[in-house]
Amino acid sequence: MIHSRPNTVQLLLAETLSRGILRLVMFFFCSCSVSMQMGFDLGTGDDVALMRDQITGQFGSCLPVLRLEPMAQLVNSLISSRTRDAVSSAAFERLICAYPQWPDLAAATVDDVQRTIADVTFPDVKARHLGETLRRIAVCHPDFDLSFLSSLSVTDALRWLEQLPGVGRKVSTSTLNFSTLCLPAFVIDTHILRVLRRFGFVSPNAETRIAYETMMTAMADWRATDLLELHVLLKRLGQTICRSNQAFCRRCPVSRNCKAAKSADNAAEIASVAAETGLGKTASADKRSAAAKALFPSSSNIARQSPRQSISFGNRTIFTRRLFQPGHERAGIAARHGNLIHRSSL
Repeated sequence: MIHSRPNTVQLLLAETLSRGILRLVMFFFCSCSVSMQMGFDLGTGDDVALMRDQITGQFGSCLPVLRLEPMAQLVNSLISSRTRDAVSSAAFERLICAYPQWPDLAAATVDDVQRTIADVTFPDVKARHLGETLRRIAVCHPDFDLSFLSSLSVTDALRWLEQLPGVGRKVSTSTLNFSTLCLPAFVIDTHILRVLRRFGFVSPNAETRIAYETMMTAMADWRATDLLELHVLLKRLGQTICRSNQAFCRRCPVSRNCKAAKSADNAAEIASVAAETGLGKTASADKRSAAAKALFPSSSNIARQSPRQSISFGNRTIFTRRLFQPGHERAGIAARHGNLIHRSSL
């Protein structure tokens, strides 16, 4: 039997076919990788609203918050990553007292900035990022006024911020949502990501960006202040009940619908308690709130407002308003010439 040698056309066809098959395989692999990070089929706006109502029944509504101007919020967010609120707030106060104007901070040496924020996590890295970020902003915006971000779409504003050194999705969203820009961008920190993973809104291995897209899709019509309130509530839940080293499912107000709680050994007990107290999905908001207060009588102390404190440093005054409990603080700055901070009510 005589075998003919493949001609050029046959070789090209074979190569094209093999490339096509390879592309199909890669497409399937990438699709599976993305789908593994996507949320479950329960991440709707109604589900999020129910979760918010149940957590509010335990912790109470948010207090008025103090909003920083965008540049101040960006700096505050850059140094607060993986750092307790009280520590990062104190470091931020020291920073703006040592460098009253943004050009002063941009011109400071890395060593000097590092000494000023020495008690935050990774102070050397954050000091370097601060200087690089401010100097890059100064090139196109020498007045350090970031109010132009409000004229962009949220997607474009996030993209602009995330081109800066050290700015990831958490820092960019907090700059847009927590500041006076008050833009609808949901801020997801480590506590909130843990809660969302365990509850089932996103898969157990979902990253922050996937969680952000999933939540923003479910809350497309939510106002910026609603997103801020949900951030505070979920963070509080992650800090006190849904902790990284131990989840206290028996005390959790959302355990009835939580995938992690249902898969735990005490799932039957949780369901029984939820049914008896009216914390189920069919219960009214007032009934859920009353039941939560009956289960957690000490929760009313958490929502008690602490008096505002003010500390003066030269021509600047540092204002601190505590949220929920002592130690959970949000610091703000007001300058004599041009306010950097504004009070707003959720």
